[in-house]
Amino acid sequence: MAQEAPKAVSYHHLGGLPSELFDKILFEINSIRDLAHFIATARFAYQRFKVQRRAVLFRVLQNELGPVLADARFLFMFPYSDPTDQVRYMKWLSLMADVYHGLLRGGNTEDGIPIQGDTIPHLEELKALCRTLYQINFIADIYVTTQLTSFDLGGGGGTPAITPLSPLERRRLIRSFYRRQILSNAWAATRRPKHWTYEDMAAISNSSTYQGEELGLLGTLEPWEMQQIDHVDVFITCLCLALVYHFPRTADGAPGIPPRQFDELFTHLHRLIQFLQTHRGVAERATRDLAAVMELAHCLRLHDEYSDRAASFPDSVTDKWDRDGLVMPYAGDGLDLAPYGWLDALGGRYVKWFGEGLYSIPWRQSHSQPSDQSNALYLWRYAGFCLWDRKRVEALKGLSMFGGELYTGWVFNRSIKRDD
Repeated sequence: MAQEAPKAVSYHHLGGLPSELFDKILFEINSIRDLAHFIATARFAYQRFKVQRRAVLFRVLQNELGPVLADARFLFMFPYSDPTDQVRYMKWLSLMADVYHGLLRGGNTEDGIPIQGDTIPHLEELKALCRTLYQINFIADIYVTTQLTSFDLGGGGGTPAITPLSPLERRRLIRSFYRRQILSNAWAATRRPKHWTYEDMAAISNSSTYQGEELGLLGTLEPWEMQQIDHVDVFITCLCLALVYHFPRTADGAPGIPPRQFDELFTHLHRLIQFLQTHRGVAERATRDLAAVMELAHCLRLHDEYSDRAASFPDSVTDKWDRDGLVMPYAGDGLDLAPYGWLDALGGRYVKWFGEGLYSIPWRQSHSQPSDQSNALYLWRYAGFCLWDRKRVEALKGLSMFGGELYTGWVFNRSIKRDD
């Protein structure tokens, strides 16, 4: 009688890997989304993940976010403000500004005190980081789909204008959404009067230590980094306006989204995401109609007062760079390098202004300009030029949707007179 052949053991099966090697695979996963899919494939994968859950989550967050993890961790410790007690509020903002600046420097306060660094966070923080990252990725996906569709319709088909985002572009984008929420939490628009005071601007956006002023919460960010925040803020503004337009009105003809709810959607990303997921039909119609709403937002000139920091806080160094026309060379695509879209629009010149502030640069105010040329700046802001790599920017400049207006240095060579 023939002897029965022994059953072959497949050493290619992941479950047969040594635990150390399997952990290495977990640590190399590039996104939380991919990690979730991977551990859902088999019980042994989930069981091994549970053994090192905190370490794996933190490592994958580092893989996905890179330096943006500093912004994500700060947002976790920086809830929506309560500015009702102005004295306590200003002290709190000053303290948190030092923490944020330290995280952006790599983990130390100005006095050299370590701030968390690479210590593995507790599970509560890791879960919160994952939830917020899900929300950021959700709105970023909508942003990307909307923009690439717009670029395609604008003549970008078959060009780098509509290629999938590079990892660097994705990080610029998600960092800007994180920072917009940090700004929203600091300003706490639903809990305060409509307009900023000088103290608000100093605490949130001051970028100068001139005459002993403390740097504001966003004070270490470069003008192009603030412009990146402005890019996504313009998008959120248009999206919220489109939702109001497309949401059914009440029986008496009033908007179905009242002003208070609009403020909540505009200020709290998690509430905006909940609304988009609950009202999918409205969300789809709104995202398809953003171009029309964009024109409405431009006409309304929704003004962001944080963009006035260049006029409110003098700085002997950067003011001189601005006046003298300091030229910044393009140093390549990098997360913390001046993006090509910024340098190209300004002809390489250093300016302190961004967003709404670009309408009122002092050396332009003595001139006037047709409104269609003013529209080019708003289109540039809406299209997110400072979020993209050079190849995409160069392709975008030639699209019919921009009317051939975006030649190198076009912002600097133009004077835009505001109507308000």
